[in-house]
Amino acid sequence: MGTKEPNYFRIGSFVVTGITILIIALIVFGSGKLFKKTVYVETYFNESVQGLTIGSAVKYRGMEIGHVKAISFVSQIYENGNSLGKSNISSRYIYVKMAITSDILTNSSAKNLQFSLTQEIKDGLRIKLALQGLTGNAYLELDYLNPRTNPPLTISWKPKDYYIPSSPSVLSEFGENLSTILDSLKQVNFNEFFTNIQNLATSTNQVMRKADAILEKNKQQVTDAASNLRNFSEQAKTYPSSIFFGSAPPRLNPRNL
Repeated sequence: MGTKEPNYFRIGSFVVTGITILIIALIVFGSGKLFKKTVYVETYFNESVQGLTIGSAVKYRGMEIGHVKAISFVSQIYENGNSLGKSNISSRYIYVKMAITSDILTNSSAKNLQFSLTQEIKDGLRIKLALQGLTGNAYLELDYLNPRTNPPLTISWKPKDYYIPSSPSVLSEFGENLSTILDSLKQVNFNEFFTNIQNLATSTNQVMRKADAILEKNKQQVTDAASNLRNFSEQAKTYPSSIFFGSAPPRLNPRNL
């Protein structure tokens, strides 16, 4: 009775398949991404998002809670919006979608999460573009700001995902303030400004010269008044009664006594 030779191809395929499955299982269960819940949040920016890329970190007060999932124009995401015409400024907003994997948002139900976000937004929860050191790379930072000075952008569509308003970045605010200052400086008539300064200096010099002339003119009068005051003081010391009688009393003659 003959013996069958082993099928090396089947054995090799089985070994390779087993190793592949083992590697995939180690990667999936090691990272925990397969069963990790993700909450998607979107926001819109009315400024440049240079330095922000897909995969950029999303942080909450410095702690990483997710990453950027997509970046686009609002008009490309909500192209069926009734008010997204070419003349509508909201069509120029930058759309950013974030994948949040932290328990800070994933542990709540959809209803509770929407209610909580609504309340937090009223309290000033905003998303701001921030730079990471001097590398030029950007990330998104969630933090609480003054809701009065950081109102949400005006939108006319219903967000597909959870929505958190954005606020202008520090660089954007600095650029706007600098632009305002430069515009104000352009309106200043420097020729008139320096002319007024020169006229003021001339007027000041004229006043000082007049004051010096008055002082010089009255210098002698002041000197005479000081001399009279000294004489009066010396006379008062010698003949105190002269203050009341106008002159020293006459000397007594011994013969008339």
